[in-house]
Amino acid sequence: MSRAFYQSKGFRWKQPAMAVLLLLFTALMAQAVLPLGFTPVPNTFALMGVYLTGAFLDKKWALFCQVCYVGLGLAGLPVFPGSVSGLHVISGPTGGYLLAYPLMAVLIAYGLERWGRGIFRLTLFMVLAQIFGYLIGGVQLLLITKAPLDAAWQMGVAPFLLPDFIQALASAVIAAVVDRVSRR
Repeated sequence: MSRAFYQSKGFRWKQPAMAVLLLLFTALMAQAVLPLGFTPVPNTFALMGVYLTGAFLDKKWALFCQVCYVGLGLAGLPVFPGSVSGLHVISGPTGGYLLAYPLMAVLIAYGLERWGRGIFRLTLFMVLAQIFGYLIGGVQLLLITKAPLDAAWQMGVAPFLLPDFIQALASAVIAAVVDRVSRR
């Protein structure tokens, strides 16, 4: 539902409830994994959870939701892609991507709060947030694997451009439809 609905008088409890649902959705979607043999970075649908977190929650709750997701994984709950957890995942080659999730959700929420909603803006802010995720994740991938820059690009960004864009577009469509339905 639209952010205005959640923030309207009498519905302030919806942000925390939605944060819990989106945290669970992110954890569930992270289990849909397509491993690629040439890279340690799996292709996963967890980004849909991150994108929708930014679309449906304000900045504070978006940050809280995705920090809790990362925290649950650090605490040992198998919420990371492939049902894994722990500090070794965060400190490994894919950890930077996971650490980027809270900031990505905040960037989406901030962009939508500042410049408004709509399918184009939803998609734009989701794609911009993903570029930020590639930067954080790619840097950690480079540092851990000690691969040259072009090899890191081939392992951590190039194979994910189209799938991640499709997830952003699908998430934007879902958010736009929910916005439209909630206005009625």
